[in-house]
Amino acid sequence: MMYILAILAVISSVSAFYPRQPSPEDWRTKTHFDITLIGTLQAISTYVFKNNMTNAKSESSALDEFFINDYNGWTAMLTTINTVRESVADTQEKKRGIPYVHCHADLIKLAHTHVIACRDRLLSRKDDINELQKLIGECLYTIQSFYSNTNWVEMFGKIPYLDFGIKGTQLMRVARSDEDTCLDMKDSLVSCKDNLFVTNMLTSGFHHGRANRKPARPKNALKGKCSHGGLNDDSRNFIAKCGINKETTVEALSPHYHLHHQAYEAAVEATKQFFIAEDTGILNILGDELFKTLFQIKQRTQVSLSFAVDFSGSMGGEIAAVKEQIIQLVTSTIGSNNEPTDYVLSLFNDPASLNEGFVYTSGQDMIDKIATIVVSGGGDCPEFAAAGILKAIELSKPRSTVIVFTDADAKDDDRLQEVTDAALAKNIPITSVLSSQCLSRKRRDILVRKRRETQLFYQSLSESTGGTVYSTDKDNFGSVLTEVVEVVFPTSEVLIETYEWQDNEVGNKLINVDGTAITFPSTGASRVITSNNEVIISIQNLTHGAYFLHKNINHIYVINITAQSSIKVVDGMYEKSTSGSLVTLKGSPVSGKFYNAD
Repeated sequence: MMYILAILAVISSVSAFYPRQPSPEDWRTKTHFDITLIGTLQAISTYVFKNNMTNAKSESSALDEFFINDYNGWTAMLTTINTVRESVADTQEKKRGIPYVHCHADLIKLAHTHVIACRDRLLSRKDDINELQKLIGECLYTIQSFYSNTNWVEMFGKIPYLDFGIKGTQLMRVARSDEDTCLDMKDSLVSCKDNLFVTNMLTSGFHHGRANRKPARPKNALKGKCSHGGLNDDSRNFIAKCGINKETTVEALSPHYHLHHQAYEAAVEATKQFFIAEDTGILNILGDELFKTLFQIKQRTQVSLSFAVDFSGSMGGEIAAVKEQIIQLVTSTIGSNNEPTDYVLSLFNDPASLNEGFVYTSGQDMIDKIATIVVSGGGDCPEFAAAGILKAIELSKPRSTVIVFTDADAKDDDRLQEVTDAALAKNIPITSVLSSQCLSRKRRDILVRKRRETQLFYQSLSESTGGTVYSTDKDNFGSVLTEVVEVVFPTSEVLIETYEWQDNEVGNKLINVDGTAITFPSTGASRVITSNNEVIISIQNLTHGAYFLHKNINHIYVINITAQSSIKVVDGMYEKSTSGSLVTLKGSPVSGKFYNAD
C-alpha cells in the first residue's frame, strides 16, 4: 500500500508523458523534458551540420564540434532549450481542462487544428524571444502527447505522423462518437495489451478528471470507447475497461506500457521535425536569423572583455561614470556577434589585500556586480594597480581586451616588466583611462612629478602591449570613457540612457520605425536599470528610420544617444555646410542628416 501511495503522489497531474521527472521506481520512463531536450538538440545539430557551421563528419557530432571550445555558448543554448522544456511541462497542468490539448476523447481533429493555430501565432512573437519560446512549448506539448495518448504507435510504431498539426494536410480518419474502439477487459490495471481492436483509424482514450467523460455502454457490452487508463483515470473502470496510454513503463499507470519507448522515439522525431522538416518545419516560418537567436546558436568570441578598476576613496568623483560606461559596453555586447566568452572584473585598492578578481559568463551578472561597486580605502593616492592589472590578465583569455580605470599612479610600478610580460604572453593590449583628480590635491611640483610618473608607467605598458592611454580631468572623464567604448569591442547598435527613472515610469515605451513598441528583452534589444536610477537601452542591427521614446508621465528626461558600429573612424566625421564644404562634426549626429567619415 505504501508503494502505491508513493506512485499516486507522483502521477496526480499526469495526463500524457510525465512532465519533468518520473518517480525513482520508474527511472526507465521518458518525460516531456527528455523528449523536448533530445528532439531539439537533434534539430539544432542537423541545422548546424547542413549549414556547414562546423567541420563535423556527421549530424550527430555537429553540436559537439560547434561548441568544442565554447562551454559558455553551449550553456547559453541549453538555457534557451530549458525555457521551451518548462513551457511544455507547464502546459500539461495549465491546460488540464482542455481535452484536445492532450489529444484525449477522440478530439484528435481539434488537436490537429490547435497545433496549426499555435504554429500560425509563432511569428507574432518574433520580437519577444521568451514569449516565442513559451509558445513553441505549447505547440510541442500537444504534438508529443499525440504519441502517448492516441493509437498511432499501435498502428505504425515509432514512425512520426508528420501530417499532424500541418495546415493543408488531410488527417487520417478519426473514430466517430458512436464507434467503439476498445474491448472490455476483466482487470482495469493489468493485462490490457490486447484491448485495442481498431487498426484503420485514429482514436484516443477518455480521461475522467480532464473535462471529458467516456460514453456509457450497456452493462454487459463487450466493446466501448477506450479509456486513457491508469490509477488516476476513473474511466478505466467503465466499459471498455482498461486504457491505451503509453506515458510510462509501469503497467499499473500505463496499460500500453510495453509501447512506451516507441511512443518516446516517435515523439522525439516529431519534435525534431517540428523545427526543421524540409517544407513544414518552423524554421521556414521564423527564418535562419531568428532561429539562431531563438536557441543561441552561435559561438561566442573566444576572448574576455576585462576591466581593472581602481575603487579607492579618491575615485569617488569618477566611479559613477566608470560604472555607467562599463555597463554600456557590456550591455552592447550581450547577444551581439561580438559577445565575449566571459567578462572579467579586477578591483584594486590600497592595501593590496582589498584587491579582488571576478569572472562572469553572463553579461547581466557582470552588470549586477558593477552596480554594487562602492569606493573605499586608499587615502595616500598611489594604489596597487600592477597587482590589479595582473589579476585581470590572469583571469582573461588570450587576445582579450583589458581596460584600466584609475586616478592614481601605481604603488607597485616596479612590477612594470612583470605586467608587460604577462600581457604579451597572452597577446593582451592594455588600455588605460587616467584621471588627475587624486593627483590634483597635491602641491603643484609634486603634481607634475607624480603625473609624469603615472603616465610613464601606463604609457610604457600601453606601448609595450599595443594599447592606448587616455588622460583626462574629472570634468571630461565621461566623454573620454565614451571614446574608449567606441574603439573597444565595436558593435552595431544605439544606446539610450534615461535619467531619474521612477517606478511609475515602467509603462514607458520605445517605439520602433514601424510604429510597434520594442519589448525587453527581445531579439537584439535589452534594457538595464542601474543603481543610479539610469536606464540603459541597447538596440542592435538598427533599421534606418526614426525611433521614439513614448513617456507615460509628464517628466523631464536627460537622454544621451551613442551610436556604435564596426566602422572605424580614422580621422573624423564631417557634415556638409550650406556652402557645400565639409566641416568637422561637433556634438552628436542628428537624425535625418547625412555625414561623411574619413
